[in-house]
Amino acid sequence: MNQKTRRLAAIMFTDIVGFTHLTQQDEAKALQILNSHKNQLEPLFASHQGRIIKMLGDGYLAIFDSTLQASKCAIKIQESLFQAQKDLPKNEQVRIRIGIHLGDVEEHDNDVFGDDVNIASRIESICPPGGICLSEDAARRVRGKLDYPLIGLGPMALKNIKNPVEVDQIKLPWAEAPALHRRIIKFMRQPVTLGIVSALAVLTLAGWWALTQSDGNLNSTSPGMNTSEESAVVEGANLDTDAESKISALAVLPFANLSPDEENEYFSDGLTEELINAFSKLTGLRVISRTSVFAYKDQAMELREIGQKLKVDAILEGSVRKSGDTVRISTQLIDVASDTQIWSQSFDRQVEDVFAIQDEITRAIVNTLKLQFLDGEGVPVELVAAATNNAEAYNLYLLGRFNWNKRTEDGFIKAIEFFSQAIELDPNYAEAFAGLADSFSLLANYGYQEAEVAFPLARKAAQKALELDNSLAEAHASLGLIHMIYDKEYAASETEFQKALELNPSYASAHQWYSTLLSNMGRKAEAQAQSELSLNLDPLSPVINFNVGSQYRDAGQYQEALQRFNQALEVEPGYDNALWGKFSVQQRLWDQEGMEETLLSLIEANPDDAAPYSQYAEYLMWHDRKEEAAEQMKIALTINEDEVSVLEDYAKLLYWGEQYDQALETASRALELNPQSTSALLTLTSANYKLGRDEAAASAYLRQLAHSGDSSNNDELEALLSELQIELDDLNFEFELENLGDLFAKFDLEKFIVVSINSHTDQENGSSCGDDAYRLAVLYAISGAEEKSVECLELAFEQNAPGLFELVVDPIFESLRKNPRVIRILEKMGIAVFASESDDASDD
Repeated sequence: MNQKTRRLAAIMFTDIVGFTHLTQQDEAKALQILNSHKNQLEPLFASHQGRIIKMLGDGYLAIFDSTLQASKCAIKIQESLFQAQKDLPKNEQVRIRIGIHLGDVEEHDNDVFGDDVNIASRIESICPPGGICLSEDAARRVRGKLDYPLIGLGPMALKNIKNPVEVDQIKLPWAEAPALHRRIIKFMRQPVTLGIVSALAVLTLAGWWALTQSDGNLNSTSPGMNTSEESAVVEGANLDTDAESKISALAVLPFANLSPDEENEYFSDGLTEELINAFSKLTGLRVISRTSVFAYKDQAMELREIGQKLKVDAILEGSVRKSGDTVRISTQLIDVASDTQIWSQSFDRQVEDVFAIQDEITRAIVNTLKLQFLDGEGVPVELVAAATNNAEAYNLYLLGRFNWNKRTEDGFIKAIEFFSQAIELDPNYAEAFAGLADSFSLLANYGYQEAEVAFPLARKAAQKALELDNSLAEAHASLGLIHMIYDKEYAASETEFQKALELNPSYASAHQWYSTLLSNMGRKAEAQAQSELSLNLDPLSPVINFNVGSQYRDAGQYQEALQRFNQALEVEPGYDNALWGKFSVQQRLWDQEGMEETLLSLIEANPDDAAPYSQYAEYLMWHDRKEEAAEQMKIALTINEDEVSVLEDYAKLLYWGEQYDQALETASRALELNPQSTSALLTLTSANYKLGRDEAAASAYLRQLAHSGDSSNNDELEALLSELQIELDDLNFEFELENLGDLFAKFDLEKFIVVSINSHTDQENGSSCGDDAYRLAVLYAISGAEEKSVECLELAFEQNAPGLFELVVDPIFESLRKNPRVIRILEKMGIAVFASESDDASDD
């Protein structure tokens, strides 16, 4: 290839051990070995989707799209060589070294270049004969996915590579341990004497021996692990002095779990989350929330690309190796623009010192970047306080947050168990009470437990957390959520959300929940501003993208809404809320193919959910695909015949099919489950009207008005209701004909409709349709004012009213569907089912 291209690749170097010496001794034998080596290795590269860039004397440079394939190829190479030579004397065996690194390469003229190619080469050079060594970037992509374990060798000083590189080795049964001189850690904080270096070498060798004899397990007595305060090892310094003035936004990427036990992942995840919380307290620093950074966990992407996607100036990344009560934490801060290291440090400590380590990390970066850690009033704040002195309680708390973040029913239940156990060990552990409150709140909010059971427990836990520590933003936000959803006390909810954001301006969930509250209060502009803030802090959160998308949709900004719903689906494919949101926008854009595709995606993602099937049945009816619609509705009813939304859809389908009695029966069943179902009441109104039951139609319509609030501040409607001896304040009563006696005997349906129409029209602008044109079109059709109905249908199309699809099937509009203007509306919507019914359809 002549054109230069850059991409991420797994880079592999191989090298035959002692080949130069062999060539000097017996050139013919060396050539024979080289040919055999070539015949054996090259097919293995090809079978693992690798591409040989070139042969370097006795070794290869190859690249792979997948780090996992590169590692499997390396294992197969070493295994094949071992099996072919295991019966030969040791001095006749040919062994190779293999080094793998994941990094950025530039391809040009059938060759590859770049610093990462050099790193891969240097990793190969420190690998023991018969071994496979990987950089930490490569190792984290394959951990737990290979047939053999990985052993962490620690930071390596590689020739001509400026900063030490964490290296892991695949522990093959026949591979040797690396030579001692390969494992050198640079001390840059203070001068190191030769004696100290010698002592470190002895400790390192002993530590390596312990690792190789126990599959990488560390223990508190390991001679290679110093747990004193002075054991922090500085790997670098402030390498970019200009960076401190540029950094106003930070992302803390998930720390890699290098522990021998993969179950310790909760600890590395918990440490990441704790650091995010600590940095969020800093004045003037925007910190990306957990959801967005964890989207890049185990992703093969370069840091600069991640930083650009998250729109941050710097990235903090690191690794955690924990065994028993001992932990090693390595960190580095990277400037995104220059892709250079600003700061790095490693710590060897006891788990009980973890709060101190977190505090050291945050303060070191604060000092490096010359940031302030002050509250809103300029008072210094404690970045990382020891929330508990009980190490086991802290461990349980991390397990609780780990499970809570799964956002599943099982995850919430396990989180409650772990938080409760933490509280048993430390009854004054405020963060554990806050976690308990969050767990109960979302357990109810996600519909996994009755609100009457979960929210009171959440309230009790949140209040206890605040009693112990009134500065916990999470507890204030959780209390705000309870006030909003369960108590419907919006003023109290707003107070708690504002307090939470005062304590932690980077708390994305608080911004998100506050935006929902503001939207419920009708403060749309403020709601959208809070949504944008939450999105800025957590750009990859599916929930937040859905929330912002919904607000764009309600504001009529449909393309922006689609972008947000699609972003949510990119992060979490099959996310049902985002799919429903996308479907609702496609309805407003009359996107027929898009709607069907989205509904099929909903069915694929939720095959045991009845709602997508019943909604698909509606869609099929709009397109006159009646047999398919019946089949989809049958599936929905089989899954759940008592789901309100399914019964609502089924009642509509029966009504559209002119099976009015069955439609009334089904709508009544839906109202038994939800007396405020506007959809079921609408079906009751229309079906009763078609059956000539004006009183029953009026009763159902009254109930619609009661639940929609459309009866407020309407003097003419109030006067009409007074004739029926019904007060506006009583409209929430569930009207039934038998309860009204003979009041409806004198009821004038046409007069009632005229009053209802007048209540929706815009008298100032002279509009006959108001801001709910489709509903007015239905009322005009009932009253026989067809010209007015068509006028409102045309306006409904301009308003992108999703209900307009029912124009295709509602018997109310049967005579209007032959009107040329209505046919043109249907064609603009992408539905021309009824165009052939009219011979006189022509353009005006």
